[in-house]
Amino acid sequence: MARRAARLLQQALDIGPGSDPSPIDALVAAEAERHAAVLVVDGDRDDFEALRSASDGFELLSLADVA
Repeated sequence: MARRAARLLQQALDIGPGSDPSPIDALVAAEAERHAAVLVVDGDRDDFEALRSASDGFELLSLADVA
């Protein structure tokens, strides 16, 4: 899981120059990818968008979309 998260993090940093995902963000994204899950976020939307672009293995929604 840590290796996949590290790859996602590096790819996200390469893809999204305006984003700055943390290693924790990358671990959350890797876990969502592993389960082909929907990840609901309330903050750091740009960071998770970059991670999603690096993955395409999970769907991303904002909290406002599901509330």
